[in-house]
Amino acid sequence: MIWFIRRVWPKALVPSATRVMRLMMSVFLFICIFLILFIILGCTSTSSTYSSVYSTRFTAGLAKNGTFEVQASYYGICVKTDSAIACSSANNVTALSIYRNETTSSGATVDLISLGELVAKDLIHPVLPIMSLVFVVLAFFANSARCVVVESESIVASSLNTATLWTSILGTLIWGMGVTWNHSVSKALERSMYDSTSGVINAIKGDKMDSMGWAAFSFQILVMIGTVTSVAWDARNLAQRARNAEMESNSYSMPTIGRMYTEESEKTNPQPNA
Repeated sequence: MIWFIRRVWPKALVPSATRVMRLMMSVFLFICIFLILFIILGCTSTSSTYSSVYSTRFTAGLAKNGTFEVQASYYGICVKTDSAIACSSANNVTALSIYRNETTSSGATVDLISLGELVAKDLIHPVLPIMSLVFVVLAFFANSARCVVVESESIVASSLNTATLWTSILGTLIWGMGVTWNHSVSKALERSMYDSTSGVINAIKGDKMDSMGWAAFSFQILVMIGTVTSVAWDARNLAQRARNAEMESNSYSMPTIGRMYTEESEKTNPQPNA
């Protein structure tokens, strides 16, 4: 891409390799922000855009020959039946109370709403995604501002480099812990729920949220690598400019060969006074 830009664009408008890299990093961070927002807002609305994003789905066969599903996410819980869908905040599931005690086809009474509350409130907590989102947003603004600053020697450029570096590293580490924890919880429930309830309740991992979480984590790793690389390039360029400036100052302070020869000739052959 950098080679193509240098070939097609006029030389006066050709951006440097570090600026192209930072522009790509801003695009990756922008994508990460939307992915994390969609994950956090999962199951907060009956729209399929949000109701299809969940960590774990609990299902049970009802005595009236129907299916009953409860989907749990960070902030929301959705209930799906054969004829309707209802969603509510995980902190207030009063609107879903009518679905608390359902009779399964085996005659057992189950409360899948309590399982959804357990997942949303205790097993997966939104603290890690929120913290990661804050650092990703800060990294996006710091990196975008660094794309505008041309002079890499300025204090502003150095401050923006430091801000982008640390926010990207912290955001990646926190989101990595969050997505790993969510994956582990949903996978453990998927493997244990069916056997522990004698086949009455089945737990299914939310593949959409899991895929979006790992995609955001991959983009953040690319941003972190790009940030380290661009900061290293800036440091190398500054060091090279400092060496060049030192060499130029030394060359100006040293006497030239012609001047040395002239001074030596004047000493050996002094000119008579007129």
